[in-house]
Amino acid sequence: MYGYQNPGPSQRTNIRVNAAIKNLLSNDLPVDIFILTDNGLLSYGNFRINLAAGLEDTLILKLNPDWNLTGKSLIPIDINSEKPELTNDPQPITTLIPVTTTLEILLGQAYYNQGFFNVVREYSQMLGVDNATIEIQLGKDNNTIIQGYINRTANKNGTPRIMGGKEFRNWIRTQFKFNEMMKVDIISPIAIRVYRN
Repeated sequence: MYGYQNPGPSQRTNIRVNAAIKNLLSNDLPVDIFILTDNGLLSYGNFRINLAAGLEDTLILKLNPDWNLTGKSLIPIDINSEKPELTNDPQPITTLIPVTTTLEILLGQAYYNQGFFNVVREYSQMLGVDNATIEIQLGKDNNTIIQGYINRTANKNGTPRIMGGKEFRNWIRTQFKFNEMMKVDIISPIAIRVYRN
């Protein structure tokens, strides 16, 4: 949306869409904006899947929005038709998969007994805003996900405190001993994975 609001001089698509949005709004017509928040937890094998990017082409093809000119001159494709046969020929991977950032957290008395931990300033901007819900995957190979939240008011410098509550505290106590290190993968601003080494 930033590109549509503030198109650069060489961004023809953004300039065109910006003008179309302004035209609708100046005529008191609605502009619907749909947002998909990807928690980053979807994966296939060892590969993380960007859900928004994966849906984009299919949604454009299915909805055929007027503002999207890419492919308009192509022969329409029925996305519900029979799928082509898969081959064993290797296909190049054209999408870069983001590297997950991993932190180590020492489970001292407060963290161990209360079900929360702080994230140092260096990684602060990788996590969401104050009071945002965060999904916490318990264990590296476990599909158990609990809901916590991000508290940015507990620390004077605004760094995030991840609040997992009783369920998180109980999981920590079954998996770790006091003063052991816990690994934390930051998967997205609203999703983390916690586990033992």
